[in-house]
Amino acid sequence: MVQRLASSGSITVTRTVPRRSSAGVPRVARAGRGVQRHLQRAVRGGPLSEASLGNVGRKPETAGWVDYVVTPVGAFAFMIAEDALDRYFVRWVEDHVKNRVVRATLRLAFGPSRFLANSAENRLPWYRPDRPLGGR
Repeated sequence: MVQRLASSGSITVTRTVPRRSSAGVPRVARAGRGVQRHLQRAVRGGPLSEASLGNVGRKPETAGWVDYVVTPVGAFAFMIAEDALDRYFVRWVEDHVKNRVVRATLRLAFGPSRFLANSAENRLPWYRPDRPLGGR
């Protein structure tokens, strides 16, 4: 696209402006951005958002529910789910599968909190104090 900047008599100054298109962006990235925007709108302005649950923010004493309720409850539920998956699913797979790569991958996928804690303590990410990776 050509944009006309100035014109004086018979001289015209123009510049070429590149077109904005999504042709260079992969479809997966565009779809991911669309999902991200949809989720942001649903959380911030949906039927169960803070603003629709009692006009949060109109009065100073109505602090955000996300900070005081949703975050701790969600984190607690995440911890319980992670422990249950490790105890029942990952241990079951470890009892039936002898491949160390599969066992380590399951430990990493279903135990992200332990993965980060082990990394912070300079241990291997799939380390568990009660059961070695090689087997029992």
